[in-house]
Amino acid sequence: MNEDDHVRSIGLWKHASSAPSIGGILRSRTEDFRVDEISIHPSLDPRGRFTLVRVSLKNWETHRFITKLAQATGISKQRIWFAGTKDKRAITSQLFTVDAPVRAVEQVELNDVDIEVIGRTHQKMSLGGHQANRFSIVARGCCDEQGDPIDSDEAKVRVEQTREVLSELCGPAAVPNWVGPQRFGAGRPVTHAVGRALVEDDPQGAIDIYVGAEGPHESDEVATFRTRWREGCDASDALSSIPKHLNYERILLERLAQKPEDPWSAIHRLPKSLRTMMIHAVQSGIFNHWLAHRLERGWSLVEPIVGDVVCALDKDGRADRSRAIIAAEHRLDWLAHQCRSGRATITGPLPGTDSTVAKAEPGELERTVVDELGLSDLDWSMPHRPSLSPRGGRRAATMVMNELDVTPSPSLSDMSLGERWSDGPAEGERWSREGGCLRFRFELPPGGYATSALREFMQVPTRQYG
Repeated sequence: MNEDDHVRSIGLWKHASSAPSIGGILRSRTEDFRVDEISIHPSLDPRGRFTLVRVSLKNWETHRFITKLAQATGISKQRIWFAGTKDKRAITSQLFTVDAPVRAVEQVELNDVDIEVIGRTHQKMSLGGHQANRFSIVARGCCDEQGDPIDSDEAKVRVEQTREVLSELCGPAAVPNWVGPQRFGAGRPVTHAVGRALVEDDPQGAIDIYVGAEGPHESDEVATFRTRWREGCDASDALSSIPKHLNYERILLERLAQKPEDPWSAIHRLPKSLRTMMIHAVQSGIFNHWLAHRLERGWSLVEPIVGDVVCALDKDGRADRSRAIIAAEHRLDWLAHQCRSGRATITGPLPGTDSTVAKAEPGELERTVVDELGLSDLDWSMPHRPSLSPRGGRRAATMVMNELDVTPSPSLSDMSLGERWSDGPAEGERWSREGGCLRFRFELPPGGYATSALREFMQVPTRQYG
């Protein structure tokens, strides 16, 4: 799938800002992308069942780390809880609760992993249970729309121009709340396709996609393995050639080899959080398409129109769907004031069994998006697997980049930045080795994507966000 088809499929073909952008590339080195989870940790009790830890990871995918931690402590992956999935190509810090003795956790040794035991607790971490994420991200190789390098000063001027445009469209310090490309698979964007197969009661199709779909930058070994699966779809044969690091593919195939007549049993061997993420990716694609279509129609993201679903924002900046209002003509001015003051937000659809649907023109837009994606016949109650059925909800159309600070960052040697930087921009990419570098520091509410915020300033192909 080429870049245009990919961004179209996940709803990221549109930008909100019309200001000059800075180009550039992220993750030229792992240290350029740092994420610190901001959480109030659970109450401690020396008699608590769970061990509470803060974990710092470098180049670790969250679910893969959980698998390794479970193996090292001799427990099931379902006995480890966390608040949010973090970026893989990054340095990250977050809390986990582990249903294992302190001593077992303290003895875990994994490369590029630092585990700090905080204490014992009776409380589990829960998905979305953190307050915010703090980011420090360097965009290197800034350039203009023609690919000519621009220095850090010019790049910073462009950032300020973009902030002014977005402030008018989205509200003070706010940006569109796109669901980032990593939700759909950072290296191999298939998560939403797998999720769609699950909702459609096609577990074998989901496995075929997850195991066999091609990735754009995978090694020859992995490409050969995936081709072998597509050509034969024989689990035992595929296991004989599976690359060592493809943990989830191995989990699926091992179970499928045991019970080829029951592909759902293989799906349920995956971590619950990963299965849930696959379903959520389908919802996220619908939301992105809704947001892109709203922008194409020239509708504001902060001034509601009749029929919009407006939700109050909770203390952490998330849409509180229990406080949803369908915008009526006589309340538009008041709702606009609430949105611009940061107390409420226009919301977009996350379909499910218990979703609020917009009315009037906004409702027609939501139905149009679902119809265009061929999803109007989906039964979100998933009677074939109700345990995976999503309740649905609403997602804020915008998010605030709290405490945004943008400063020049020093250039580094090619050797420090790796082969991709040394090779220079590939065809279709927009960055320059002679361009300036900027460091962005900011906080986002839970569920907010840093790449989604930065894409308005950078406006580059999705692969340049890493």
